[in-house]
Amino acid sequence: TFAQIVVVLDGSAKGERSLPQALEMAREHNAELVLVHIYPAGLSADIDMAAEHYLKSATTRVKAEYANVVPYLSRSNDVKTAIAAVIDEHAETCLMLPEQRQSWLQAFWNVDMAESLERRFPYLMIQPVNA
Repeated sequence: TFAQIVVVLDGSAKGERSLPQALEMAREHNAELVLVHIYPAGLSADIDMAAEHYLKSATTRVKAEYANVVPYLSRSNDVKTAIAAVIDEHAETCLMLPEQRQSWLQAFWNVDMAESLERRFPYLMIQPVNA
């Protein structure tokens, strides 16, 4: 059983297609659903505000279906370290990574990342619904 289900959102509609599976799994485990949005550091204040708005909006939409949702926003150019920092806060976590990646994060989603993260905690590569 998992106490937290962590979903990495890249801001795209395709990235959010893993949310139905995440919600189902959170309900099954009565787990906290952590929505993580990581965006590149060093960009404008407008980008900061857009990232904050996106995560707040996603959190509000998910909370309409499941109350135990926590947003986590990270500004980082090192996605692997940012994700690991989220996971380190929770002992019993399952990370859900969308299988289809269509954003700036694509460069970071590779075998090396998956292998290094796998050693730290379980994760699922999710085939999005309606792919």
